[in-house]
Amino acid sequence: MDRQTKIDREIKKTLHALDDTERAQTGDHFFSQLEARLEGHTPSQALRERSRPAIIAAAAIMLLLLLNLVTLSRYRQYFDNSDPERELYLEAFAEEYRIDLDNSVFYEFEPEDAIIPEE
Repeated sequence: MDRQTKIDREIKKTLHALDDTERAQTGDHFFSQLEARLEGHTPSQALRERSRPAIIAAAAIMLLLLLNLVTLSRYRQYFDNSDPERELYLEAFAEEYRIDLDNSVFYEFEPEDAIIPEE
């Protein structure tokens, strides 16, 4: 038998053996993972890129909450009634304008209560 004939038989036998095999099945995300690999991105990088806007939005919300808390704490410190310096200013004001702080009623002005003259 010729060497070439042996090679041809082996090739035919191998090809016939492959006829009985099943086609390989891929996962659901195979194509997107393949594209990511071809572009040089790993799946974790692709996930990071997709979730970047959500992370930025969450960070912005956290920053706003932090700023609100700081503002609230400063506001409370500023308007704390137990501040001795504020009490001194009120007493000096009351003395200068002869106001009795214990018996006076202070009104807050509300814009909707204002009387606006008609033109």
